[in-house]
Amino acid sequence: MIALFAGATCIALSPIWVRVSEVGPTASAFWRVFLAIPLLWILFFSSGGTEKKIIPPQWGTMLAAGVAFAGDLAFWHWSIQFTSVANSTLLANLASIFVTLAAWVLWQQRPSAMFVAGLAAALAGVGLLVRASLGFSPSALLGDGLGVVTAMFYAWYCFR
Repeated sequence: MIALFAGATCIALSPIWVRVSEVGPTASAFWRVFLAIPLLWILFFSSGGTEKKIIPPQWGTMLAAGVAFAGDLAFWHWSIQFTSVANSTLLANLASIFVTLAAWVLWQQRPSAMFVAGLAAALAGVGLLVRASLGFSPSALLGDGLGVVTAMFYAWYCFR
């Protein structure tokens, strides 16, 4: 439970650290991922089990997931620079809209009426938040737009 709380705290604080970072958004995104590599290698090689199953790589799927994840990180970090941390994070988490649209278009899975009602209420709240932020900064609209693009990449990543 402590590890869960610590992880949630780190994720919640990450856009604030990106905002106050002395490096640019792209460098910040790179270093956030790169600095995790040693810990991930340690976890991988110290995992329990003596057998390591080698799964044949599916290069197309891996490349698509990598591009989607890179787009998610890059656009989100740039969004943080141009709009508020709250707007950037909220808009990045609109991925469920794009996942729902893709499921509807690709697999003809219609969302329920309750989901559509909840979605409409959420989008109304997002609209109010974005409208209010435009009064604080002329670049907020660009940052909000980048946040929506982030959500598209995040949704694509979810499909991979």
